[in-house]
Amino acid sequence: MTDMTATTLSTPNRSVTVQLEPADYLAASRLHSRRQIFGGGRRGINITVIVALVLLGFIAAFALNPGQLLRTLGILIVCLIAILVIAHFLIIPYQVRKIFREQKTLHVPYVWTWTEQGLEIRSEKYGHTTYPWSDLFRWEEDQHIFLFYHSSRLFSMLPRRVLSEAQADDLRRCIQAARL
Repeated sequence: MTDMTATTLSTPNRSVTVQLEPADYLAASRLHSRRQIFGGGRRGINITVIVALVLLGFIAAFALNPGQLLRTLGILIVCLIAILVIAHFLIIPYQVRKIFREQKTLHVPYVWTWTEQGLEIRSEKYGHTTYPWSDLFRWEEDQHIFLFYHSSRLFSMLPRRVLSEAQADDLRRCIQAARL
């Protein structure tokens, strides 16, 4: 009995209740976007190749007139930075707030439970589902959120704000032990 008590005390509570907020969905969208663009994998490489080809095209187009090359590249870089800033601070937050308003399944509390075998997500309104770790496509995390991917674009999100550090560490250990 003493061994069981020691084990119970060393394992953090593996269940949390989550009420998602628009900021959680924004953090998830930003992490997903960063991983899609810069995280490597096939899609990340494709975007890098496309950007490189566009830049090479501009260089080739203006190679005959070297005086215009630097000016054109400067304009291109400024426009690219402006587009990224506008998307990051205006477009993505607007789209996320709109989707959050529209998707009613994001407005109810969920209870997340994890074990060495997988995740269970429950709500009074929508029932429950269990995901063995082996059925998940991959996972990502940053300082704001955990993402559990069902496919390359569909994910469930667990905000870090509802987890203690011990719970976050325990969840990470379960994921890594499953080799997800």
